Amino acid sequence: MRKYDLKLDNGTRLTVHQPTVRMWYDGYRNARTDEAVYKAIADICSRNDEGIVVEPDYIKDNFTMDDFKRFASEFPKWIENELSTNPNS
Repeated sequence: MRKYDLKLDNGTRLTVHQPTVRMWYDGYRNARTDEAVYKAIADICSRNDEGIVVEPDYIKDNFTMDDFKRFASEFPKWIENELSTNPNS
């Protein structure tokens, strides 16, 4: 299984593992408030090879608007691609 390479504008790189089904569907896809979105992204990004603990405040304090837009646009596409190329993942 490939991992998602997240590069923030501040130079931080996170090698993010695929989220669990609960993180993706119950967390990110069903988030209806800003706080729920921050928490969902933080939970997903905490599954990284670098060992960086990502909390909702980390998202607010370290993600620029470009980082946020990039994640919201690219990460779902990455998930869809992973599932279509490897349906057993």
